[in-house]
Amino acid sequence: MLRFVLSFKHWFLFLTFFLVLGYLGFHFVEGDLGLRSWQRLERERRAVSDHLVAAQQGVQTLEKRVGLLKGRIDRDLLEEQVFRHLGYVRPGDLVFFDEPSA
Repeated sequence: MLRFVLSFKHWFLFLTFFLVLGYLGFHFVEGDLGLRSWQRLERERRAVSDHLVAAQQGVQTLEKRVGLLKGRIDRDLLEEQVFRHLGYVRPGDLVFFDEPSA
């Protein structure tokens, strides 16, 4: 009888140990702070970082274009760009639209 009790205690400790180990292992991989969450956050960080680099390049391009506008500005060229990009026209102007080529 004593031998059965000791073996039952050992079996119970063995089972408890592996259940706790399995629980901790599962949460180490799948938990809110686990490996999969870390990988997902790392992918999001890389995507945001790439977006930031693209935005910074866009800012540099715009700053370069603004730098070209500083100083003496050709008023006719400036008006043409404003009309083309912003769609502004003066009253009485004739506007011709080109059909997009297919």
